[in-house]
Amino acid sequence: MINFNENKLIVKSNNIIEAKYKLNVIEQKIILFLVSLIKKDEEIFKLWKINISELGNFLGIDKKNAYRELKKATYSMLDRKLRLKSKNRELQLNWLASADYFDSEGFVELEISEKLKPFLLQLKKNFTKYNLKDVISLKSAYSIRIYELLKQYEKIGERYFKLKDFKEKLGINNKYKKYADIKRRVILPAQEELKTKTDLSFDFKEKKEVRKIIGITFFIKKNINYKHEAIILEKNDYNSEFFKKLQEYFKQSDEQAEWILKNIKEDDLKIAFDILEDRYKKGKIKNLGAYTWGYFKKGQYKSDIETQQKEIELKEKKAKQKKEELKKQLEKDIQRNYQIHINQCVDNFEENLSKKEKKLFKENAEKQADDKYPNTDIRLRASFAKLGYRILINKEMEKQNLIIPFEDWRKKEMKKYNIS
Repeated sequence: MINFNENKLIVKSNNIIEAKYKLNVIEQKIILFLVSLIKKDEEIFKLWKINISELGNFLGIDKKNAYRELKKATYSMLDRKLRLKSKNRELQLNWLASADYFDSEGFVELEISEKLKPFLLQLKKNFTKYNLKDVISLKSAYSIRIYELLKQYEKIGERYFKLKDFKEKLGINNKYKKYADIKRRVILPAQEELKTKTDLSFDFKEKKEVRKIIGITFFIKKNINYKHEAIILEKNDYNSEFFKKLQEYFKQSDEQAEWILKNIKEDDLKIAFDILEDRYKKGKIKNLGAYTWGYFKKGQYKSDIETQQKEIELKEKKAKQKKEELKKQLEKDIQRNYQIHINQCVDNFEENLSKKEKKLFKENAEKQADDKYPNTDIRLRASFAKLGYRILINKEMEKQNLIIPFEDWRKKEMKKYNIS
């Protein structure tokens, strides 16, 4: 039985978020709805059997046009191309593998392309997640795409796009030739929609070259006026690692564990668990069940997490400073050791020169000194000639590849100390 609930998670690989493709608003929402049905531990895609009227209603399609609009959208999606690029690969595919309508029974079976599995199933890293509720009410496909692209960078707080890249990601390469049209029809409406309907809002700044807009920086902010509802706990989540730990280790009832999972972010839970375990092992907690419930219900975990994060940030800052100091000292040592190495190489090279070769180097060095400093004291010119003699030998050795370049020497030394 398909659960038509807005409070579900969308979890996508960043490869999909970054992909260049074009879907209209209904097509976007169909994909988002299907992705929201995926359980995080699933290993294969299901063939989803969905009531057509209920799906149309959920996606905001007029009841009279639901069948026609959905059939039109899914038919187009069978031909909608998607390119997923990685370092040494480009995967080209369609969003849907099939859409099978059973008109007399009023349902459709939808199947996502099998090749999308690595980008939607069992994601451990490089993914973006958000609540289906945050986008399902958006009226513009551009608003949905901009939301995703900014959500990915939410923690960073800003994101820059070259205008060409921005147009490609939104699939508007051939639609809007002038930036003024993109701003009026795409960016400003998305700004207003996100501000009124989602947990994100943004400001933006245009980058000009001469008189032409070449890029846009988006400044991403949390929408403080947006009321974000907790994700509803699925039955499947009762088998999750967090639920089991809350019950078995922290002695919480089904109702308590369900409330905690619905109201506390996953990242916060991980940190809070570590804090509670540490206190319990040190004997600071007597009744673990009661303490845990109060800890989450009263929001006590928030200040502890904030304090711990500040401590972590301070440690990271100190570690970074120490690394920078070590790097500066190492740079000095490398410079000095490299010069010692070069001097030794030059000395060894000079010892193996014949008298004739030495004389030639010496004469060339003296000539260069005389030409460069004709009016200088003879003793000073002799010093310049002596230095020039070493420089000429050094250059000859470089020609013969007998001296390792400084940058290669530096990289080798840095690698030795695991410093970049």
